[in-house]
Amino acid sequence: LLFLDCDVRLGSGAIEAALGHLLASGSGLVSVGPQLVCGCLAEWLVQPIMMTILAVGYNFAAVNDPDNPKAFAFGPFLLFRRSAYEQVGGHAGVADVVIEDVALGQRIKAQGLGLQICLGGPRVRSRMYANGAALWEGWTKNWFLGLERNWALAVLAMGTVLGICSLPWLGVILAGATGSLEVLLASLAGILAQLAIRLLLRHWAHLPLCYWWLTAVGGWATAAIILASAIRTTTGRNWTWRGRSLAVH
Repeated sequence: LLFLDCDVRLGSGAIEAALGHLLASGSGLVSVGPQLVCGCLAEWLVQPIMMTILAVGYNFAAVNDPDNPKAFAFGPFLLFRRSAYEQVGGHAGVADVVIEDVALGQRIKAQGLGLQICLGGPRVRSRMYANGAALWEGWTKNWFLGLERNWALAVLAMGTVLGICSLPWLGVILAGATGSLEVLLASLAGILAQLAIRLLLRHWAHLPLCYWWLTAVGGWATAAIILASAIRTTTGRNWTWRGRSLAVH
């Protein structure tokens, strides 16, 4: 059983390759992460940072290791063995869960049915959000849940994102104002690290370098998403997906 998000675009051989992987590995679920497509400035600011966080935060080898309890799944492309899908209760079994893709992956792995995640490359592509408003709603829906509703982790995540993405550019301004060579060199090193990360994303995820020099703005936008997600999820106010409230009354 193959479940695809409506914004996924498949290249030739994508389904055959995933099915071959499912059969060869004996897994109950193969989940494929799509190559992200960005179409507006908001996406170029936020999506590369989100992809970097995902790459750092989720160890693919650990997820694919049957002896490791870590589990994750990419919602846009879920290929199940029918028997495994039915055994974990399918989507009906996670109908009350906001990030149901992750929950399905966790159930598959917890029951020893075999979970494999991989990247689709150019054969599986997706533009997750059509505009900045959709991007804001989508990420604020998920972020705090991904942190297991932990405010300390949310604050740490915001500080880390701002420190890595925004602080080096502020350092350049500070160096110009104070004439400090040490601050300038440290800030330039941070900016070069940002460029190196984007070069890795271009190689690993086929994401172009567009607007990489606005990483500082992207850092502030991502930090705002994390904060808004924590507030919305905790209070239930404006916690929506496609206009539907996710708050439990």
